Amino acid sequence: MEISPRPSQYHLSKERIIGGVQSRHEPRDSDVYIAVMGVTGAGKSTFISHLAESKVEVGDGTQRVEMYRCKFSGPVNIWLVDTPGFDDTHRSDTDVLREIARWLTESLSANNVILNGMIYLHRITEARMRGSAMNNLFMFKKLCGPNAFKNVILATTVWEQVSPEDGKRREEQLIQTSNFWGEMILGGAQVKRHYNNADSAWRLVDVFASKGSTKQKSVLTIQHEMVNEHKPLDETDAGREIESSLIREREKWSRELKETKDMMHEALKAKDKESLEQLRIAEDKMNKKIEAIELEREELKAGMKRMYEKEVSKLRRELAQQSLNSAGALEKVAQMERNFELMKLQAEQREEDQAGQEEEDSSDEDIDLQLTMTTGDRHSETSSMPGSPIKGNVNISLSGGSAFFSGPKYSCWLVP
Repeated sequence: MEISPRPSQYHLSKERIIGGVQSRHEPRDSDVYIAVMGVTGAGKSTFISHLAESKVEVGDGTQRVEMYRCKFSGPVNIWLVDTPGFDDTHRSDTDVLREIARWLTESLSANNVILNGMIYLHRITEARMRGSAMNNLFMFKKLCGPNAFKNVILATTVWEQVSPEDGKRREEQLIQTSNFWGEMILGGAQVKRHYNNADSAWRLVDVFASKGSTKQKSVLTIQHEMVNEHKPLDETDAGREIESSLIREREKWSRELKETKDMMHEALKAKDKESLEQLRIAEDKMNKKIEAIELEREELKAGMKRMYEKEVSKLRRELAQQSLNSAGALEKVAQMERNFELMKLQAEQREEDQAGQEEEDSSDEDIDLQLTMTTGDRHSETSSMPGSPIKGNVNISLSGGSAFFSGPKYSCWLVP
């Protein structure tokens, strides 16, 4: 592998990309784009800071997608994309997914920016794969898709905080476990170690950026789904995974809420006021958690629309305060509004298609029903007569292509 000169021999500069795509950035075919992903605290911003002269904010957790340019003395630009983690304590997974999806889809649709590769960072100090780390890794797989695994580097960090023996054992566990890294390695992903210094960081970047690199750019699954197939966010693989996770979480809290209500009932019968008050507090907390989950599900279904509305509103406020370059910001607002209008048209078209399909399915149904009625000692069978009332106490059964049975006894049954 060709090793690049030390970072001091490069001219590096940082560019913050407002709204995901910086207005002055004109993509070139030779440009290299590398996304840096991983859980909060894995060292994404620290990794990027080794490759940038200007200071990178480290320690607070990345709140939005940001791009940093590492420019060679030659003609090639390397862009590193810093991303928020899915385990952020200040943001929901839905919010993080929207942010990452917005950047990925805007970059592809507006500027035809395709990633050369992804570097996924994982702390080797983690003795076991925690729930948040598993969730983050699973979402990463859904975002990329199997076809992009060949462009992934799985890199372990903070080796200085673990013994070589423990580190090697944990690394082997990650490699050999299919649900961890095994599946991606089979798909072509590479495993590397990052030793928290500039030379180590450059060696990872060079896998995609060196002259000898054979890596081809790859469109991620979520980009293909949203840009090429025009799927809303909640219908993508990543969106459906978050929806499933939210449903599981809601069911868990619903079960606990039911158990709490049962205990409240017992405490009420025993006249245990102290326990009853504590259970009421717990009940209130559980109800709030369930409400938050339902709100997040609504946010997921709202998809990119709400994010675009917020971004446009924010940019307009900043324009009014003359804190942005007017020409660039106006173009950004115009582009986002065009994207927003396109999403509205696509949503309306989907609704029309669904309504047409439902009407077609309904017209194809066999609605001929056979009625068997028993009233007292009498028994009769007749075909359905729309709008005809049947009076008296009857035992009734219906059969047909589409039927709703609600019995066995009603004083009045109206056949549809």
